[in-house]
Amino acid sequence: MTIQNKRKLVFREETTEWSVDVYGQRCAQNHIYVFENKQLIGYVKNGTKKVHWMKSPSRQWSPKGRTFRYLKDSEVSELIF
Repeated sequence: MTIQNKRKLVFREETTEWSVDVYGQRCAQNHIYVFENKQLIGYVKNGTKKVHWMKSPSRQWSPKGRTFRYLKDSEVSELIF
């Protein structure tokens, strides 16, 4: 009997309200982040649908001070892998 190891990916969209600069532009953009086992392994740039995969999990990225919402399955199915 063969047991298949299915990846459990979690997609979270950042909802952080960043400060604005003197020109009224936000200082940072919110993206969609892809996690596996609580490690950041990919992201989707704001305004796009393409997932950019990292060569290795990011160890420097931190969710501290940020807010997120989980994507619905219907929203994940719209992304381009």
